[in-house]
Amino acid sequence: MRDIVHTPHAGASNYQTHSASQNTLLQRMWRAKRYYLYLVPIFALLGVFSYYPPIMALYYSFTNFNGVSGKFIGLENFSDLATDRIFRASIGNAIKLLLANMVTGLIPPLLVAELLFSLRSRRMGDFYRTAFLIPTLVPAIVIIMTWRYIYHARYGLINSLLSAVGLDFLAHDWLGSFDTALPALIFFGFPWINATIMLILLAALIDIPRELIDAFRLDSTSTMQRIMHVDLPYIVGAIRLVIVLNIIATLQGFNLQFAMTGGGPGTATTVPAFHMFSQAFFSSRFGYGSAIGTLLFLVIAGLTVLTRRYLRSGIEYEA
Repeated sequence: MRDIVHTPHAGASNYQTHSASQNTLLQRMWRAKRYYLYLVPIFALLGVFSYYPPIMALYYSFTNFNGVSGKFIGLENFSDLATDRIFRASIGNAIKLLLANMVTGLIPPLLVAELLFSLRSRRMGDFYRTAFLIPTLVPAIVIIMTWRYIYHARYGLINSLLSAVGLDFLAHDWLGSFDTALPALIFFGFPWINATIMLILLAALIDIPRELIDAFRLDSTSTMQRIMHVDLPYIVGAIRLVIVLNIIATLQGFNLQFAMTGGGPGTATTVPAFHMFSQAFFSSRFGYGSAIGTLLFLVIAGLTVLTRRYLRSGIEYEA
């Protein structure tokens, strides 16, 4: 009689392999258990100060919490947003600021990064990078207050220069006028060279393979063509990061409005984040403010996903 040889089932073999790998992983984790214990305080602090506040804000957005007590009201806060005149005006202002910051927050730092990348002297490159970083050491509130006095109606630098050259009729209350308050905030920080953004883009440019740049220079000596056909496709990842950072900073920020205009005149410079702050801390409508914050989170998350999905370059992933 022919001997019958039993061959182990493939599924059983895979299961045994998987179980063995799990046991090995657990054994390694057990041997390194003290290092996992070291992480417990870190995750505890993250849970208390980073995760607990947004979770509670999400809960409060469905209540009429006033800072002391509140009850569950469902989607009432979100339905009130649809009829909130100030909130609708703030959305328009936020869109204008976002579109402007997409330009001022990307193009000037990119141009400076390209200039630094083209420098042949490493010592001069280090010098200029340091020079651009020095202003970041100044507290942001000092810069904001300086610009506030630049825009001052009587003693501001802009109106003083206009008067000095005989153009007194152009002098204006830049922050007090409904027509010029928002453009004044957009012009804030001119020439809009953010050192952090510039360094991110410069690091991406330095990471481009040198052989590719040398090969392109054999075919063309045009710097603009090199930027368009080599630099930009290879730094799409960094550009995407810059765009996401600008979206987050614009939609979450209200420092300028708080320190320079107070959201006024009227609703000329009010943005959703400032309206959220004022509703929560000036009107004690913490539930309503939390609803605005929840909506901002959803918008920022959606724009981030869209940016990551549609702003891509094939070269970026081949490098």
